[in-house]
Formats: sequence, C-alpha cells, structure tokens
Amino acid sequence: MILIDYQLRPVKPQHSTEHGNVLFIILIAVILFAALSYAITNSNRTNSSVSNETLDAQISTIMNYVSGVRGAITLLRARGCEENQISFYTPILLPTHNYTNPNSPSDESCNVFSPRGGGLSYVAPNIDWLDDPCDATDSCGRWVVTNGFRIPNIGITANNDIVLYLPDIDRQLCRRFNDKIGLVNPSGAAPTDNFGGGGGISTGNFTTSATFQIGDEHLPLAGLQEFCIQRTNGIPGNHFLFAVVMAR
Repeated sequence: MILIDYQLRPVKPQHSTEHGNVLFIILIAVILFAALSYAITNSNRTNSSVSNETLDAQISTIMNYVSGVRGAITLLRARGCEENQISFYTPILLPTHNYTNPNSPSDESCNVFSPRGGGLSYVAPNIDWLDDPCDATDSCGRWVVTNGFRIPNIGITANNDIVLYLPDIDRQLCRRFNDKIGLVNPSGAAPTDNFGGGGGISTGNFTTSATFQIGDEHLPLAGLQEFCIQRTNGIPGNHFLFAVVMAR
C-alpha cells in the first residue's frame, strides 16, 4: 500500500519581490528622464552658441565688404578723383539700379567696381542675411549706395554723406550687429528712425542740403559710421543696415 504525503507547505508571498521590481523600474525611468533633460538643455545651449557664431561670421563678412568699399574710395580719392567723379556703376545691378556717373572719366579710373579703378568686385548680399519675405521691392537683395542721407556729427553738417545700406536685413542679425558695435537695442529691438526716401542712388549729383537725416530722432546714432535700425515710415518695421563709406 502506497501512502501519499499530503502535507501542506507554506507558499512564500511574492509581494515584496514585485514591489522591489517596481521601485527599480521607477528609479531607472527617473534616471533616464534626468539624462534626457540634461541632453536637451545642453543642446539648446549649443544651438544658441552656434547661432551667435553664425551671426558673428555674417557680420564679419558684411564689415569686410564695407571696409573694401571704403578702401576703394580712399584709393580713388588719393589718385585725384573728385568726390562727384566717384562712380558705383556695375552692370550687375542693371536695369533697376543704374549708377552711371556722367562726371566720371570714361576710362573707369574713378569707378569703385572696376579693375582700372578701385579694383573692387560687387558682391550681392547673402540671402541668409535678409528678412523673409523681403519688402524692399527692387532693392531687395542689393546693396544700395546713396548720397541722400546725412548722419549728424559725420563730416560737414550741411553735406550729405555717401552711404552704403542694405534694406530688409534680418532683424536678429540687425540686433546682433548693434550689440557688436555697442549700440543699445531699446527693449531688445533695433532703434527706430523715420529717415525718408534717401534721395535715390549715388550718381555724382549731390543735393545742396541734407534733408534726410538719420540720428536726429534716435540721438545715439549721431556720429556712428555704421549701425542697424528699423524704419518707422514706408513699410514700418523694415530693418536697414547703414554704413558711411565717404563722409562729406
């Protein structure tokens, strides 16, 4: 006869083990979340730094070009070209911007953008520098040279200066430009000015009086050779970068 032992043995409860597993999973989740948050924060910091580096590189390129124009004008003046003979003619900008100067010698010896003159090549602004969409119609994406502006405390009071400007510049680039030159952006926005029409492109004809002034409304602009502002007339909010290339 076979005897079967039906002795009951206690079963160990699983609650403590399951509870420990849940705590471990929660701990791992917290660690992963913290690591992800740290990575995102660092990524944002890196992107901000790269953005400023990109803006600074763009500003450096812009100022190198401005310096090139100034240098070419200085060279032509040293060779004997009168201020009303300086020509900014380039076929690249035809037909919308015809800078033909009737006072300039036919041999192009007083032309900024000629190997026989200033030796400078016209370089169009990089599209990354511009606002999107660009509102300056036929001047969009072009450097404009005008003798229709006067900047207070630059040159002789009654004379207009020759100014190189870039319309519809990107507003973030505009603010960064001012930061680099030490011009305060009020409330985080570029300074404003109602600077009128500007008197058209420079073709050697200087007006007898400076009717379009920049810096008479926002006084910190007075005496600055370059700066970036937003327009309050025309198409309000458009940002313009200005650089005096020949003070008169």
